[in-house]
Amino acid sequence: MTQGETRGGYGIKALAVASIVTAGVMVTAGGVWAVGAVSEFFGGRTFPQANPAATAGRLQDHSQLVRATVELPQLPVESNYVDTGACYGGGWTKIDVAVDGVVSVGHHWQIPHVSQQTAQAAMDRVRARFASERWKQISDNTRHGANWTDLGFRMEDPKNGDKLDLAWNNYGSTLIVNVYAPCAKVSADFSGNYENPVASPREL
Repeated sequence: MTQGETRGGYGIKALAVASIVTAGVMVTAGGVWAVGAVSEFFGGRTFPQANPAATAGRLQDHSQLVRATVELPQLPVESNYVDTGACYGGGWTKIDVAVDGVVSVGHHWQIPHVSQQTAQAAMDRVRARFASERWKQISDNTRHGANWTDLGFRMEDPKNGDKLDLAWNNYGSTLIVNVYAPCAKVSADFSGNYENPVASPREL
């Protein structure tokens, strides 16, 4: 996952140092915006609020669309689950510390026993379908070696930052689907336990 935005935090401190140098240059260039960036760097990020259960429902709507679009009704879904992940980005002094009450919600599932030709056609259909919904492809993860092939891509909904990852490789012959939302602060209207899980997965 991307995971400056979600489950991996900002990453190593060297990247953070590069960020603050860039921010400093922008301050010199005369931006109030850069002052905010510096403040966020030292004091920590700000997050929107979201209800994890509602987010899980939205992600599973995306998954239902993927399931219909791959057109593989004869193949069963395995490892269908919803979870939450910790979020990082508490500023320079707490760069490796999870932010309390802030989570990323994900929906994960897979379809085994998919041939490369079938997987490629299914992925092409999903890419076209989500592009028609104005999702943007943000990475292409297809790679080939002498005896191996990885297929995959990532798309993002520019409205809310939801992401869709599709992956397949010739070793497992399994089509893997991950749909997840950006980090968000647990909203006051959520009455459940956001630790894990926040919702029961629907049948796909």
